[in-house]
Amino acid sequence: MKIIASFIAALFCLKATSQNVGIGLTNPQTKFHVKGTVRFDTLAGAAGGIQIHNSNGDISSRVYTNAAGQFLNSSGNWAAAIPSNTIVAADKYPESNLLSNGFIYAGKMHNLEVFKDSAIGAFDTWITTALGDTPVSRMEHSAVWTGTEMIVWGGRNSVSQYNSSGGVYNPVADLWRSTGTNGAAPAPRSRHTAIWTGTEMIIWGGYDGVTNFGDGYKYNPVTETWSVISTANAPSGRRGHSVVWTGTLMIVWGGLNAGGVQSDGAAYNPSNNTWATLPTLNAPSARVLHSVSWTGADMIIWGGWNNAGTYYSTGSRYNPGTNLWTPVSNTNAPSVRSSHTATWTGTAMVVFGGYNGTTVLGTAASYNPSNNTWTTLFPGTIGMYGQTAVWTGNHILYFGGISTSLNPTDELIYSYPDLDNWGPVSALNAQPDRRKLHTAIWTGTQLVIWGGESAISNKGISTGGRFFPYQTGGTSVKVWQFGSMFLYKKN
Repeated sequence: MKIIASFIAALFCLKATSQNVGIGLTNPQTKFHVKGTVRFDTLAGAAGGIQIHNSNGDISSRVYTNAAGQFLNSSGNWAAAIPSNTIVAADKYPESNLLSNGFIYAGKMHNLEVFKDSAIGAFDTWITTALGDTPVSRMEHSAVWTGTEMIVWGGRNSVSQYNSSGGVYNPVADLWRSTGTNGAAPAPRSRHTAIWTGTEMIIWGGYDGVTNFGDGYKYNPVTETWSVISTANAPSGRRGHSVVWTGTLMIVWGGLNAGGVQSDGAAYNPSNNTWATLPTLNAPSARVLHSVSWTGADMIIWGGWNNAGTYYSTGSRYNPGTNLWTPVSNTNAPSVRSSHTATWTGTAMVVFGGYNGTTVLGTAASYNPSNNTWTTLFPGTIGMYGQTAVWTGNHILYFGGISTSLNPTDELIYSYPDLDNWGPVSALNAQPDRRKLHTAIWTGTQLVIWGGESAISNKGISTGGRFFPYQTGGTSVKVWQFGSMFLYKKN
């Protein structure tokens, strides 16, 4: 992503005109087109200011990358070290080249008109997933990421049409293939859970409109074979429960069945095909539509609904090593809600959105399990519930669900929770249609959205999209877009 002159105009309140203005060239291609080095020493005297430097004909913020923290002069050579208090605009957070060379993060400029390259990965972009050989339309299905492929399975197309089929999607090749049916394949169902063990997908539970399933199945995508797992000591049949994979165990908890909401759970060990019942002391009260996060040591259950009008703002942490539950602090906790997201960032669980019976929420908070404390965040974005959320490694991407208008949305929102920095993503190309009850996975480089309930037909759909956040690289056709820039100040 490249800075353009409207960034300068935003800072110094220059009025835009309909005529292109050029400095250092006779045929300006943009509103304010500069060829050469641009320097401002106006914000903090001669020792500071804003510096924006040209690189290969494009105004670039990514020239502050050499070990000495120097900048390019008009001759294209590295000049003296950048003066203290200089403000540098960068295209991402965190920008390690700046932070390791004496800069500190100083804020963010929103809704700037920026120059972006049109090569995939060089700007925020949506691309439609392949349409050939896709699984049949569905919602309330499951999706797991294997490291190279996304496996979609189950779900329903309408109230009475449940699926026992699936598909395997390779985002590099942009190709689908069907899941196999060899071995003991599961019965059709939706609202089940699925995890990836490293070699197999395990699905468990679910509902077909009549039966709450208490069985589970393993699927090997290499052999395309299904096998049933043990039911001895397994939880009772249910839907809408939560699940985490610890690296060795699949832990199931909560959910709903004909007997009401559940407050129990169990841990399944695929290495010996056995279940172990979880303790109930200090466990959360019975609930469904709650959130679950795995920290690497604890499973955190928070929020939810009792299926009878009561919403929760409570939770507990379960440690499989000690086999103990520990209540989550209520001090500064978010308000009651269900159908929210809880995303683990590596150090904290970020709760966002949800529904409290009357209002679609747009509030958020961060929970630190190391000291059992909450920190209120201030998204300033639209409310949503039933959205998906993925952690990219430095920020969260939220998509879809129900917005404050009580209709499915196609909104994509970013969050840098460490900075309490939130906003809508403005990306190239058409993003996926408005939907809810879809799935989302993060591949390491892209967000893949698929399926869900259409906002138009209220039935399952079989379309999806891939979102590529900005990455270094790509120099193709230039386009105008609105975006944001991160500001860093030299110490």
